[in-house]
Amino acid sequence: EGGLFADAVNPSGYIRNLGLVNTTIIDAHSTYSLFIGTLVGRTDTPITNVYSENLNITVNSAASTYVGGLVGGSIYSTANKGNITKSYATGTISATVNAASKETQVGGLVGNVGANVSLSYANVNVYASAPFDALASTASYAGGLLGYIAGGTQITNNYALGTVNNPDPSGFAYGGGFAGSTQSSQNIQGNYSTGVVANMGTSLHGGFIGSYGGGTISGNYWDTETSGTTNSVNNTTQAGVNAVTTANMKAAASVSGLGTITSAVSSTLPTTIWFMIEGATRPMLVMEYATTIKNAQQLQLMNAATSASYTLANNINLNTSMNNLSEVWGTDVGVSGAGWAPIGNTTTRFSGVFNGNNHYISNLYINSTGTLGLFGAT
Repeated sequence: EGGLFADAVNPSGYIRNLGLVNTTIIDAHSTYSLFIGTLVGRTDTPITNVYSENLNITVNSAASTYVGGLVGGSIYSTANKGNITKSYATGTISATVNAASKETQVGGLVGNVGANVSLSYANVNVYASAPFDALASTASYAGGLLGYIAGGTQITNNYALGTVNNPDPSGFAYGGGFAGSTQSSQNIQGNYSTGVVANMGTSLHGGFIGSYGGGTISGNYWDTETSGTTNSVNNTTQAGVNAVTTANMKAAASVSGLGTITSAVSSTLPTTIWFMIEGATRPMLVMEYATTIKNAQQLQLMNAATSASYTLANNINLNTSMNNLSEVWGTDVGVSGAGWAPIGNTTTRFSGVFNGNNHYISNLYINSTGTLGLFGAT
């Protein structure tokens, strides 16, 4: 196991209110089963309000490997134990297994999921590869948020933005923009994904889930344009997983199954699950909101409470955010998208305090009309 905590099997404990930045993990020699996450390799400990930004995990192994941006494997033990909520990960994962009868399960947030996951997201580019072994029934599973979801779990109000690349010329790799594969009896509700699902060939794949084993599934969405596929799951479509275009994903009425959404600039923080700017951004989780701002999405979420006071914690470079159609803004500079949604407007002005704290914001892009700038109206 590998991570800040290698093996945290302690259902009476908890991990919460923690951030990891610029974590790199490299494993190139393992011959034993691996659980790897920047926070923890394997755990049945509840995790709340934890993030890992700009992570980089590279694994080249001769053993079965379970890798997540935050958690390698989450274990369900007793009620409400091992659950993950209000957490996120950003960065890159590459996991290759090069031995027969071994498998890999890779997710942007969690690799092997045995507990509930809610109110969380991942913007992690995922690559996974393992040789198919018919006798051992092993394969490769990759998802933008979750690699492989065990039965009986609750997966609610999450999203994934990263690319999923799970090549296998034999046709036995499972990849989805949200999850690689599921068993049965899950409840998967109110989630979405936007990332490219690449190089899948004849393997089971989908814009949302690669291989779906059954259960309750409703109010989920995937972007058919940015994912590059019109199949939601299992190389086909599935009730409860709805196809939307990039433009429609920026319209609250088109994604109402996600749950409660506030879709206009607000002077005080909403009590809804989601927040978006109608016509300008995809939904973000209200749980992401912070008054000490560390990333581009938190900066944009100043529109959720324009009367509050904010401090910039670090420099913010918007170049990636404004040049990737899968990101929250659905923008590629000079090609498509309106870019940044100015903070405040003439109806709901920014009336709070913004302390740049001697940091800078770079590569702001706006292609719209009206009162334009980092701030629209104060």
